[in-house]
Amino acid sequence: MKQTLKILRKKRGTAELHSANSAYPPMVFNGWQWGQIRIVGKLVGTFEGAIEPSSFDFSPAQSI
Repeated sequence: MKQTLKILRKKRGTAELHSANSAYPPMVFNGWQWGQIRIVGKLVGTFEGAIEPSSFDFSPAQSI
């Protein structure tokens, strides 16, 4: 199964995975199928706008 962002909704004896992309239909799993679901992470936030350049210097170290 492809790893994509999904919203998990638990309902009486079933688990529904709703894709963040509305082009894909929800996936419904019964209790005995829950072993097929593997959660690999959790979205904790989003941000919008330009990313400011970092104040860190990632250039290679200079030898003296």
